Amino acid sequence: MERDPQKIKGRYTYGEQEMMEEGIDRGLSKLSSNTRLLIDNALGIKESIARGNSELDRLNSGMSEMQGLFAGSLTRLQNMTKTATTKQMGYVVLFIVFVFLIVYYFLF
Repeated sequence: MERDPQKIKGRYTYGEQEMMEEGIDRGLSKLSSNTRLLIDNALGIKESIARGNSELDRLNSGMSEMQGLFAGSLTRLQNMTKTATTKQMGYVVLFIVFVFLIVYYFLF
């Protein structure tokens, strides 16, 4: 039995094997480009998360500062209500109403 020079391992000819290798190469290059796109997207997501975390940290520190200021103001307000007379409380209420009227006038 004589071997056919066109045949290689199995049942494929050299031309068929070359076509299959070209198809595999095209598939590999497509897979490589898709993998690169996936890596780029993952890096973009990572950067976006890092920016979001830094903004959240900044907001958290700002809220902590405001919490301290608010707690101090409430403490002073409680001390004032315990020791203030009716006349002093009336002045405070009038001042607050006056401030709201001024703000309302300038905003609208």
